Amino acid sequence: MEKEKIDSKFVILNFASGTKETGPEYPQIQAMRSGYDFGAPDSVYQLAKFQSTLPPFEPNLDHFVLHKKAKATDLLSNGIDSTGYLVSKLFMELLQQFKLPAHKFFPATIHHYDQILNNYFWFQIIPDNTDFVDYPKSTFFIYKNYQRIWEMSKWIQKVTTRRNELN
Repeated sequence: MEKEKIDSKFVILNFASGTKETGPEYPQIQAMRSGYDFGAPDSVYQLAKFQSTLPPFEPNLDHFVLHKKAKATDLLSNGIDSTGYLVSKLFMELLQQFKLPAHKFFPATIHHYDQILNNYFWFQIIPDNTDFVDYPKSTFFIYKNYQRIWEMSKWIQKVTTRRNELN
């Protein structure tokens, strides 16, 4: 497969659940295999301890269970842990074309019906992106229940206008 060069300056990822692409179940991953040891030192639960550094161990990601009504997509929603993302090999290769903050891809397996999908990875990313954001050229939003309730660029505009009025 030939890699295509990404020509855009940014990519917008948005919520998708209950679509024909994802299937009607959310999150797509709701469980680990029967007997998975969540208390083990290499458990997926241990990843939550690493917010400012990458974990110094290879996590046991064998295996996530894809809900029977969900479909295997390039980015899987999961209800197990919120510190990383389950991505396909194709999506991993796409992400690797970008300048990313500290991160690591760990091999993960997905069980769906009677198949084991080995072409998935846990994308662990350090959430401190401050050095990668061009703040003057950025717009930030706050969402509540999937509705935009606040936009930072408009707030900055109001503050700047008010500051100019006072000067």
